Amino acid sequence: QSPVPLDTLSIGPVQNPSGWSVTESSGVSSSGTLLEGCLKDKSLQSVHISDDTWKFMMQANETIVQKGGLDQHKSQFQGGKKGKKRRLEDDLALKRQSEWKALMDFLSKKEK
Repeated sequence: QSPVPLDTLSIGPVQNPSGWSVTESSGVSSSGTLLEGCLKDKSLQSVHISDDTWKFMMQANETIVQKGGLDQHKSQFQGGKKGKKRRLEDDLALKRQSEWKALMDFLSKKEK
């Protein structure tokens, strides 16, 4: 049995007829509009997920942040054509944990 909840969403392949360009520094406005890149001025849309899917996703992401991966992910590769997995160094682990805490603080303020 898969650990992923049955109602996990998939939006399928994402395509852009005019091609993609990577813009790592692109910001997002408070209204959800992308500020740079090939999708500049396009708006992000909200995706509604169940509480169970949200909890599963948050637990999986927290595990990835703290351990560097999921226990059931046995491949020697990272996925997404990023090459072989690298050992999670202590300084990177601390940085990830700090950023995860900042995200959790941000999300808890948004829920109030």
